Amino acid sequence: MIKILIKHAPNICKEILERQIPDSWGMNWGGVGFTFDESEAYDWVAVMHHSALQERFISRVPKERCIYISMEPCENLCNVSPHFISQFGVVIASDEKIIHPNLIHCNVHTWWVGLSVVINNGRHNLMLNSGKDFNFFENYPEVSQYNKACIISSGKSIFPGHEKRNKFIEEIKKSRIGDLIDIYGHGGMRFDDKLDVIKRYKFCIVVENGRHKGYWSEKLADTFLSGSRPIYYGCPDIHEFFPEKSVLSIDIEKIEGVIEIVDELISGKLKYFDQDGLKTAKERILYKYNFYNLIAEYCQSKDYEEFGEVKLFPNVKFYRGKFYYFLKSTYMKIKKILFR
Repeated sequence: MIKILIKHAPNICKEILERQIPDSWGMNWGGVGFTFDESEAYDWVAVMHHSALQERFISRVPKERCIYISMEPCENLCNVSPHFISQFGVVIASDEKIIHPNLIHCNVHTWWVGLSVVINNGRHNLMLNSGKDFNFFENYPEVSQYNKACIISSGKSIFPGHEKRNKFIEEIKKSRIGDLIDIYGHGGMRFDDKLDVIKRYKFCIVVENGRHKGYWSEKLADTFLSGSRPIYYGCPDIHEFFPEKSVLSIDIEKIEGVIEIVDELISGKLKYFDQDGLKTAKERILYKYNFYNLIAEYCQSKDYEEFGEVKLFPNVKFYRGKFYYFLKSTYMKIKKILFR
């Protein structure tokens, strides 16, 4: 049986990743085994996010069997050196612009519902709330919901997409439907677990950090898992991934159109969502788009004869490290101010 070593970010405990496999399957998916223990024998290495490598790592398999999974929107990839990416034989990312001879264009995410953020020594660490695993979400019952919409925002303003979302939220607050939408997160009501928020609302407004073909994030996945109906801005070809009646697309730059749609949904004038479509979308999050499934399918499709080892270095060791990211972010902010 093929076995894959998972390297993950230091602020994520392995239980958060383990929970995305059904209990009865152990650490196996479709005949492929997974481990977090570097002392075990393994056939592939999957590095989930560049922060998973904090120091040099000596892989016991060659470059051809080392996979880098970006887990980042296009905007955030200015923080990742192309030299870091070139260390890997396979790259899985949502950004088709990445230059790599073996780029697989798809989305890989971890679920955020069922997690809490714990701040320790200034670092934001994600912790799993007991029982919020694959089996829990697969059998998650319908609950009584407010006939309103919610929106969760981090309040970040690093990239243009953040600013656009913040502006949209401010406009919504002042609009005639302001009382029909509850705001959570930065500048809104506080919460511990996204699930406790989203599950209580019939609708959830999901605004991605950017609008790119083929890219959608855990924000949408979390909405399906929580049993809410997504009113969505982001991936322009989202219905290539999910049934049409499971996601209602909006354009947040056309605020009056959004106001009318939300008003008609909540009043019942607009009947858009289909229960079968929502069920199918949730099943795709659990199975088809589960990162274990995506990795397992790829590794099973490949024959390999290469042996040997390779040294993998952290992103900060390359010229586009933290200092480059600081310069790039500063440049983008100055450019925005000068060309308002």
